[in-house]
Amino acid sequence: MEKDIKDAQRLCDVFNDDVAPAFRVKPITPEEIEEYLQAAAHREADKITSLARAKAELSFGSRFSACPFVVDAIRLTETPESLRRLLGVVDGQ
Repeated sequence: MEKDIKDAQRLCDVFNDDVAPAFRVKPITPEEIEEYLQAAAHREADKITSLARAKAELSFGSRFSACPFVVDAIRLTETPESLRRLLGVVDGQ
Protein backbone atom coordinates (compact mmCIF):
# COMPACT_ATOMS: atom_id res chain seq x y z
CA MET A 1 0.00 0.00 0.00
CA GLU A 2 2.96 2.31 0.60
CA LYS A 3 3.86 2.17 -3.10
CA ASP A 4 0.24 2.97 -3.99
CA ILE A 5 0.35 6.03 -1.72
CA LYS A 6 3.57 7.26 -3.34
CA ASP A 7 2.12 6.72 -6.83
CA ALA A 8 -1.06 8.55 -5.84
CA GLN A 9 0.98 11.44 -4.46
CA ARG A 10 2.91 11.71 -7.73
CA LEU A 11 -0.34 11.75 -9.72
CA CYS A 12 -1.77 14.42 -7.44
CA ASP A 13 1.41 16.48 -7.86
CA VAL A 14 1.07 16.28 -11.65
CA PHE A 15 -2.60 17.21 -11.40
CA ASN A 16 -1.87 20.12 -9.06
CA ASP A 17 1.07 21.43 -11.12
CA ASP A 18 -0.21 20.92 -14.66
CA VAL A 19 -3.88 20.01 -14.95
CA ALA A 20 -5.51 22.17 -12.27
CA PRO A 21 -4.00 25.46 -13.50
CA ALA A 22 -4.76 24.62 -17.13
CA PHE A 23 -8.45 24.04 -16.35
CA ARG A 24 -8.63 26.66 -13.60
CA VAL A 25 -9.74 24.19 -10.94
CA LYS A 26 -8.67 23.90 -7.34
CA PRO A 27 -5.66 21.67 -6.66
CA ILE A 28 -6.07 18.56 -4.53
CA THR A 29 -5.28 19.39 -0.90
CA PRO A 30 -3.37 17.19 1.57
CA GLU A 31 -6.56 17.05 3.65
CA GLU A 32 -8.49 15.58 0.72
CA ILE A 33 -5.77 12.98 0.19
CA GLU A 34 -5.86 12.07 3.90
CA GLU A 35 -9.65 11.77 3.83
CA TYR A 36 -9.47 9.43 0.84
CA LEU A 37 -6.71 7.32 2.43
CA GLN A 38 -8.75 6.88 5.60
CA ALA A 39 -11.79 5.78 3.60
CA ALA A 40 -9.65 3.42 1.49
CA ALA A 41 -8.10 1.88 4.60
CA HIS A 42 -11.56 1.31 6.06
CA ARG A 43 -12.73 -0.41 2.84
CA GLU A 44 -9.59 -2.57 2.81
CA ALA A 45 -10.19 -3.60 6.44
CA ASP A 46 -13.82 -4.46 5.64
CA LYS A 47 -12.71 -6.56 2.65
CA ILE A 48 -10.14 -8.46 4.72
CA THR A 49 -12.70 -9.08 7.47
CA SER A 50 -15.26 -10.41 4.99
CA LEU A 51 -12.71 -12.72 3.38
CA ALA A 52 -11.59 -14.01 6.78
CA ARG A 53 -15.19 -14.73 7.79
CA ALA A 54 -15.81 -16.51 4.49
CA LYS A 55 -12.67 -18.60 4.96
CA ALA A 56 -13.77 -19.53 8.48
CA GLU A 57 -17.24 -20.56 7.29
CA LEU A 58 -15.74 -22.61 4.47
CA SER A 59 -13.31 -24.32 6.83
CA PHE A 60 -16.28 -25.42 8.95
CA GLY A 61 -17.90 -26.85 5.82
CA SER A 62 -20.63 -24.25 5.57
CA ARG A 63 -20.51 -23.11 1.95
CA PHE A 64 -23.93 -21.45 2.13
CA SER A 65 -22.99 -19.36 5.18
CA ALA A 66 -19.78 -18.18 3.46
CA CYS A 67 -21.66 -16.69 0.50
CA PRO A 68 -22.67 -13.36 2.09
CA PHE A 69 -19.07 -12.72 3.16
CA VAL A 70 -17.74 -13.52 -0.31
CA VAL A 71 -20.34 -11.20 -1.82
CA ASP A 72 -19.33 -8.44 0.61
CA ALA A 73 -15.67 -8.83 -0.34
CA ILE A 74 -16.50 -8.70 -4.05
CA ARG A 75 -18.70 -5.65 -3.52
CA LEU A 76 -15.85 -3.88 -1.73
CA THR A 77 -13.36 -4.57 -4.52
CA GLU A 78 -15.52 -3.79 -7.54
CA THR A 79 -16.42 -0.36 -8.85
CA PRO A 80 -20.04 0.28 -9.83
CA GLU A 81 -19.04 0.34 -13.51
CA SER A 82 -17.23 -2.99 -13.39
CA LEU A 83 -20.14 -4.58 -11.52
CA ARG A 84 -22.53 -3.40 -14.22
CA ARG A 85 -20.30 -4.92 -16.91
CA LEU A 86 -19.93 -8.13 -14.90
CA LEU A 87 -23.70 -8.45 -14.52
CA GLY A 88 -24.37 -7.43 -18.11
CA VAL A 89 -26.46 -4.43 -17.12
CA VAL A 90 -26.72 -1.72 -19.76
CA ASP A 91 -27.60 1.89 -18.88
CA GLY A 92 -31.25 2.65 -19.44
CA GLN A 93 -32.49 -0.85 -18.60
